Amino acid sequence: TWIDKGRPHITLKAASSLDGKIATRTGASQWITGPAARQRVHRMRDRHDAVMVGIGTVLADDPQLTARFPGARNPIRVVVDSSLRIRIDCALSERGSEAPLWIATTVRADAAKRAQLAGHDFVEILTCPETLDGRVDLTALMKTLGGREVTTLFSEAGGRLTQGLLDARLVDRALLFVAPMLIGGRQAAGILDGAGVAALEEAPRLKDVDVTRVGPDLLIEGDVDYSCSPD
Repeated sequence: TWIDKGRPHITLKAASSLDGKIATRTGASQWITGPAARQRVHRMRDRHDAVMVGIGTVLADDPQLTARFPGARNPIRVVVDSSLRIRIDCALSERGSEAPLWIATTVRADAAKRAQLAGHDFVEILTCPETLDGRVDLTALMKTLGGREVTTLFSEAGGRLTQGLLDARLVDRALLFVAPMLIGGRQAAGILDGAGVAALEEAPRLKDVDVTRVGPDLLIEGDVDYSCSPD
């Protein structure tokens, strides 16, 4: 992918209940999946050049995005934050990991906040083109990451960023952990958050699908096929 398209190969990871929820209506999300699934995620981080989330995930969960097991290699942490809402004192900005933190934002981001974050020697601000609705242009961001020799990217994003990646046809492989629980609720967040497709024929599908038991959870994984979707 990096050679052919000039961007990293993107693996999407999501963890949900049986009804596709990634949090309750109050925002509680830790933990939907069990310890075995979470340990598998740490090993996946170790195998990728970079791991990416959106600012919504950072504000809600305050993750470290490190690979926490003996001998692990921490990936570059990438946060998509169009308005630079990230907190200065969040877990990502602490010096507990040697892994770089790259924050993808737009030109309209607050200059004082930008300078304050850039004061950390392991933090870098990536100023990206923006879409018509003021968000980071994900296709442009992926080209930027590819130009920095990021060949593999592990996305642990929430529903909105995940939907954006799929809409831009940037996701190459999907790993979906499904926990045997039912959360329910119209206000509970789901794996995807956006307009979605209008017809089933437009929906991306997984091919070469594998289903694996991981502790009490299921891992469904496969390559994303957009060929059913109209160009």
